[in-house]
Amino acid sequence: KFYKNEDINVTIIHTFKLKKERKKINNIKFIYQNDTLAKRLIFVLKQTKEKYVSIIADDDFVFIDSIYDSINFLIKNKNYIAAQGLHHRFEIKKKRIQFLPSAIKDMMMNKEESKNSNVRIFQAFTTKFIDKFYVIMEKKHLLNICLTCLPIEKYSRVLLEYYWIICCAILGKSKILNNLYCLRREHSKNDTKISTEIGIEQAISDKRFILILIKCINNFYKKSKRKNKINFSLLKVTLIIFRLKIIMKGKFKLMRILSNQLKSIKE
Repeated sequence: KFYKNEDINVTIIHTFKLKKERKKINNIKFIYQNDTLAKRLIFVLKQTKEKYVSIIADDDFVFIDSIYDSINFLIKNKNYIAAQGLHHRFEIKKKRIQFLPSAIKDMMMNKEESKNSNVRIFQAFTTKFIDKFYVIMEKKHLLNICLTCLPIEKYSRVLLEYYWIICCAILGKSKILNNLYCLRREHSKNDTKISTEIGIEQAISDKRFILILIKCINNFYKKSKRKNKINFSLLKVTLIIFRLKIIMKGKFKLMRILSNQLKSIKE
């Protein structure tokens, strides 16, 4: 009901059959597609006519004004490929809402605006980690990411967010605007948290995954027609540092030192 009178089109893609037919709303469409996440997104993106798109989970809320702000920013700044505002995360404990302001602080510290794609990847994984699932970006870019990520999804579905971050860094700069973008619920039964699939810290040590990742990235380069390829050796080092960051639970101080030194280098 929050989006039905707005000048945006919403597609709700679900993996279960509705018990009763929904009342038709002009700008809201329900699609049943019982398949993997990436294949569901490919299916719906191929039907979408809009230039700019975003993925939103069913238990979160995105503010309309912030969507417009992100689109307008991308229209005016062609050297950026993705934009979003600040995420206000919360959790519900004993029927009470508890907000987590540290998430907003983390996003305000995030910078992925280097002119160099290798540096952007390094920034994304070694400063405050921000996923790309909610960004506003052009449909063609998101479709290319989804089309090339299928081997990674087959290896482990929970690794998709990391691949998307790499692809966004390859495409260009990302911007986090200083406005409230969405409300996101944190809960113990989060799909990623309860998953038994291979996590990033284990995958980084697996040579098979690295080969799959490199192959997917090369395919993404072909589809997106990008010529300046990233340094795969530097990517491996970045992922190893990220793995150490996870293992040390944010206490790996070398991360911040390396990040600060890299920022001081003139591009």
